[in-house]
Amino acid sequence: MTAFLNSLHHLKLDAEQITALESRTEGWAAGVQLAALSLQGHSAERAAQSISAFSGSHHYIVDYLFDEVLSRQPDQVREFLLQTSILDRMCAPLCDAILTGER
Repeated sequence: MTAFLNSLHHLKLDAEQITALESRTEGWAAGVQLAALSLQGHSAERAAQSISAFSGSHHYIVDYLFDEVLSRQPDQVREFLLQTSILDRMCAPLCDAILTGER
């Protein structure tokens, strides 16, 4: 993560900032990439503020997911993802219960 953010994206983030980004994106590669792109060209102070405020609920992440991921999925996959999106964790029996409405 450090090499990706500081070397590849030419950011100058300290270990605490990198750990915060990793935690807030849950290590999700697309989330880290979007965060890195949004931090480029910011001062150290502005980058620190952005990292503190960063969360997976930001509108640009939702827009990205919809435009680049969800909308390109087949209808059946998209329906599955939408219906199971309420789950914190997935397993086959739980997904089946959600999809069939069984209790």
